[in-house]
Amino acid sequence: LVLDAHSKKSFYSNGRSVFGNWRRNHIFYENILKLARKNQNIKFIIKGKNYYFVDIPYFRDIKNQINEAPNVELYDDKKNSPYELIKKISLTIAIHTSVVDELLFKERPVIIYGTGGYPIYYNENLIVKNYEELESKFNLWKKDPKKFNENITNEIHKYFPINKPENRVYDLLHTYLENEIKYFF
Repeated sequence: LVLDAHSKKSFYSNGRSVFGNWRRNHIFYENILKLARKNQNIKFIIKGKNYYFVDIPYFRDIKNQINEAPNVELYDDKKNSPYELIKKISLTIAIHTSVVDELLFKERPVIIYGTGGYPIYYNENLIVKNYEELESKFNLWKKDPKKFNENITNEIHKYFPINKPENRVYDLLHTYLENEIKYFF
């Protein structure tokens, strides 16, 4: 599963966006497509908040590559939320969204593609910043998915307390951020 950042339709709004802008999203899609070409036996499903990018001329080449790739598709079942979809997948590659927090909380394998804007509370072991790091993490997952997930689990226990299933991700993050803010003031 690939979770992207939505692209704004407006050229002006795009220009004002620091993290979810066309340039960053284009690079993300290029890297996902490059990874998909090298891993033809694995299906890549792109799930976004919207698919405005397919109608933006800047993404014409990306749209064509997605249409031509046999193992890449846009998820278009509007009835299912990403939360339903994540129950069926083996790995998620995502630009940071609240779904990433949920995946980590549920100890699901995830690679966070962070070129900026990601929460500072996740360390470098969970985040990749370029294609080389993405491919390296992806290959670790392919080599041994169980070990990859154990490493994720060990890492996330630093952020989410063990044995507190009654706590929701929002509550845990809220408490963490409150403590961080108190630290600075």
